[in-house]
Amino acid sequence: MWKNYPVVIHGDSQTNYSAFLPDFPGLTIQADTIGEILDDVQEAVEVYLDEGEELPPPSDIDQVMQTHPYAKGGIIVMGTVSGAFRDKLERKTISARTSEWASIDAAAKTAKSTRSAFLVRTALERARELGIPA
Repeated sequence: MWKNYPVVIHGDSQTNYSAFLPDFPGLTIQADTIGEILDDVQEAVEVYLDEGEELPPPSDIDQVMQTHPYAKGGIIVMGTVSGAFRDKLERKTISARTSEWASIDAAAKTAKSTRSAFLVRTALERARELGIPA
C-alpha cells in the first residue's frame, strides 16, 4: 500500500535548502541542492524510526499547503510503500582509485545526487539489465 508523505522544501541555491517533514516531528534536512535533500530523506526517516518511533500516518497534503509557512515556496510528495523504511541501511566500505572516485563524484554531482545514492542507483540499474530483481 502506498503512502504519500509531504516534504516541505524551502531555500535557494544562493544559500542552501532545508526540508521539513510534518509527519516526523523534529526531523529537518539541510543540503546544498534539492537533489541532495531528496537523497537524504529516506536515510533521515530511517534514523528517526531506528530511535524507536513508529511510521506515522501521512498528513493531508492540502492541509500542509495551507498551514505550513514555507509550503507556498515548494512542497514535494514523497511516495513510499508501507514498511519500506524498515529495510535497514547498511554501510559498506568499497575501494577505488583516486581517479575513479573523482569520476564517480563528478557523475554524481552532474546527476544532482550523493555519491552513495548514485552508486546504489547505478548498481541496481545494472543488476536489472542483467535480469537480477532489484
